Amino acid sequence: MTLGKDGVIVADKNIMQRFDTLATKVEDTTGAGDAFWSGFYTGLIKGRSILDSAKVGLAASAFKLRYIGAISPMPSYEELIKEFNV
Repeated sequence: MTLGKDGVIVADKNIMQRFDTLATKVEDTTGAGDAFWSGFYTGLIKGRSILDSAKVGLAASAFKLRYIGAISPMPSYEELIKEFNV
């Protein structure tokens, strides 16, 4: 469950964990939720756990928040995980 500026809560049948946002600069929130889910699903497709996938989602969202408008440049998956150390 996304919580906006308060991060996310991720749960499966064994664990529930809350993660804080990775955003340090917010220009516009438009598209941040979509960016989170795109990163989350990419993490799952790449074989990451649900918890690690949430971190990728948070990184994608934090990157998007730096830009104004619904469409912003996005780095590659590899660049994103390196920049945000996820």
